[in-house]
Amino acid sequence: MTNSSSTKEFLRFFLVGLINTLVHFCVLYFAYELLSIELVTSTLIAFAIAVVVTYLLNYRFTFRSKKKHKSSLPKFIVTVLIGLGWNVGITVLVVQYLEGPLLLAVIAAAFVIMINNYLLSKFWVF
Repeated sequence: MTNSSSTKEFLRFFLVGLINTLVHFCVLYFAYELLSIELVTSTLIAFAIAVVVTYLLNYRFTFRSKKKHKSSLPKFIVTVLIGLGWNVGITVLVVQYLEGPLLLAVIAAAFVIMINNYLLSKFWVF
């Protein structure tokens, strides 16, 4: 893969991440604000839908994978769970141990998770 095609692939991955964020927010807003579903339940629903959308977009659009879903989907779920671990770990480290601002924790976690997810997706999942 050339440097130019790698850059385009990463930009597609980044775009899918933005779409993921938008889907998550819209579903969360709809479920919580409009349907009055409890907050944690609404968040879980939004997260699950965003994960499915992200998987499908990365499978088809970002990485143009030809692998079978029975191979790539479980790996993707593991990747998501690793990202969750990074998210919790970095947030706790920055906010509770380093007494840093929450926004810094969110930005740091997002950066680490983006790199982690891209590398795992590119070289392992898809």
